[in-house]
Amino acid sequence: MDDKLQQARMAEDILVRLLKSLQEPLTQGTIPLDERLDLGQELWKAAWHIEKLLETIKAGFRTEAVNKNKGRAGKVYLESSSGTQCTVAIPQTKTVVKKNADMAGLKALLGAEDFTDLFEENTSYKPRKDFSRQASRCASEKQSAVMAVVEMVDETPNVFFKRD
Repeated sequence: MDDKLQQARMAEDILVRLLKSLQEPLTQGTIPLDERLDLGQELWKAAWHIEKLLETIKAGFRTEAVNKNKGRAGKVYLESSSGTQCTVAIPQTKTVVKKNADMAGLKALLGAEDFTDLFEENTSYKPRKDFSRQASRCASEKQSAVMAVVEMVDETPNVFFKRD
């Protein structure tokens, strides 16, 4: 395993040097679009492979920590013989409502008082996909009230690369 660790350290050193060398030209905008596209694609592929491998490693850490802590909540500290440390935070088990649970039926069965003793009701609203078309059909006084409770928010554009 020392060979794999040594290779990982060499790869990390190469990546850090590459990223540092790219920081200034990218910030100053001196790398042409064509090159930035190719660079972005290659860095994205590398990050994707690293993330997949990290998820496998983290899954092992989670299993190790849960076993070490006998399934109890809390922090477990893992340490390698070289001194590398990792903290795994095991959360408390929590009670959640199952998806597709008939909460209206349960509320009718329990009654409002018992139901509110057991559950918080959380109602949220989201404009429907055809909101603009439907809002334009409202009478003007209603349309004003509707438009007063919504706002347009610009989302951050997503960037995708094709995976080979």
